[in-house]
Amino acid sequence: MGGHEITEELNEALQSDQPANTTTASLPGTNQPETQDSSTSLLDVDLMIGHPWTTGLFDCPQDQRNAIVTAFLPCVTFGQIAEVLDEGKSTCGCRSSCYFLLMLASYSQWILSTEYRTKQRKKFNLEEAPYTDVASHIFCPCCSLCQEFRELKSRGLDPALEGNQLQTLDDKSIYIGNDGLCGSPLRSCEEEQPQRPEHVEKKAVKKSEMLWFYCGLGVGFMAGFVGVCSTLYFKDSWRHAYFRLIENIYNKLWVIVVISKNQLQRKLRGDEHGGQM
Repeated sequence: MGGHEITEELNEALQSDQPANTTTASLPGTNQPETQDSSTSLLDVDLMIGHPWTTGLFDCPQDQRNAIVTAFLPCVTFGQIAEVLDEGKSTCGCRSSCYFLLMLASYSQWILSTEYRTKQRKKFNLEEAPYTDVASHIFCPCCSLCQEFRELKSRGLDPALEGNQLQTLDDKSIYIGNDGLCGSPLRSCEEEQPQRPEHVEKKAVKKSEMLWFYCGLGVGFMAGFVGVCSTLYFKDSWRHAYFRLIENIYNKLWVIVVISKNQLQRKLRGDEHGGQM
């Protein structure tokens, strides 16, 4: 009897443990959607932040030629980058001139370069790292330009090449059937995109260039005006000579006007007396 009672107690214990085991086994199943949701949220966060850059901000030695050019002529590198990002709608010379004039005026070229860095990040879904776009171009302008140059070069868009590189891929047979080579910035594989008339494209490019020309003209005038005024302010001898020159010119012009006026009055009076006689 004692053994039979022990057997019954063991069976009852096993039966009482089954719901607990079932509950324990069901826990992973109930947590599985949470795991999937967490992985999906991590993917969404990665898409929101963006992909990492191909090279770091301070990896300038990887392209020594570009690093040397950017160190001495950053405006040239910026112009090349802007021409690629604008897809040929602006020229390298126009953007380089704007960058150079802004740099001479008040070291405000970072406004323009920051705009294009943001444009490049959005175009290729890149993260804003290691610093913000504004901070990168204010404190590390040359390194930022080099990084953007290398990023475009690694994607097959070498800014150092002349001309619009995207127009060399008009032949659809060289990439049709390859989904990785379809879509922006290349043409669609499914259908031809309607092209804008040539005169409309030229008019848009001309309007953009003229806008930047007038902006550069205003900045250049301001830079020259500030340069002349600051020179006259700090150089006493030049300031005195300049104002003496202005005063002498004013006096000469005033004398010429007064003499001409008197001669004209005398001539008119003489004609009146001659008519009376």
